[in-house]
Amino acid sequence: MVNYPQAVFLPGAPRPDRAAFGLPAEAVVFAVVFDVGSDIERKNPWAALQAFREAFPGDQGVRLVVKARPHPGIRAFERQLAELRMRAAADPRVIVLERSLTYPEVLSFYASCDVLLALHRSEGLGLHLMEAMSLGRVAVATGWSGNADFMTAADAVLIPWRMVPVRTSHGHYRSELGREGQMWAEPELAAAVEALRALRCDPELRRRMGAAAAASMERCRVEMTSGAAFRACEEALSSPRRRDALGPALWRTRMRLRGQAVMRVLGRLAAGEGIRP
Repeated sequence: MVNYPQAVFLPGAPRPDRAAFGLPAEAVVFAVVFDVGSDIERKNPWAALQAFREAFPGDQGVRLVVKARPHPGIRAFERQLAELRMRAAADPRVIVLERSLTYPEVLSFYASCDVLLALHRSEGLGLHLMEAMSLGRVAVATGWSGNADFMTAADAVLIPWRMVPVRTSHGHYRSELGREGQMWAEPELAAAVEALRALRCDPELRRRMGAAAAASMERCRVEMTSGAAFRACEEALSSPRRRDALGPALWRTRMRLRGQAVMRVLGRLAAGEGIRP
């Protein structure tokens, strides 16, 4: 396996604007962000709700904002969001934010929060975590899956987990249910509760961890723009065994790209544009 490091490049200088999102100026704000179409069981906001309530019973100085992207007209997703609203309504400190945001607004939202919480069962890249960390916000996430490629105990809070069989009603994963080896991570709730309490009570801890997160994301950007990531991949592929194993895959990729180039030329000819260099 060759791990190619990722980086995120943010436009402009996002500024916090708590008033725009209905957030109290003095509260410690935790945020959960997910797309309901990406499988609510995989993103697991339920664990975040439970951890928040167990960590802060009766504490009026905290808020949990759940930013969910809806999919109107898809009944299964609408039912899931309805359940989320119902569970959130039991606690006035929990805010469900469903409206669409522009990318600058998304970044302003992250900047307006203190901690981004992701007690997922599985993650792809974890772009939202990289964005929040780049803005100097503390990320608390399950220490497994795609985000483990860029998050460490030095720049984030990684929640312990145990492997459990995949259980979900999402159509993309239904065919995998019951198949041997189909597992994902269940974060340890007690560890999440402890982490949230520690961050709530210690502003200096939040500041230090946020600064470490921002520095870590900057190193990722430097590594990518300097070409270090490409050199690392070249070194990883230099051994004969890896070169031989990747040869067929690289050849298929080359032929596919060549075919795409031919189709682009044919498309221009069909449109009467001629062939441009």
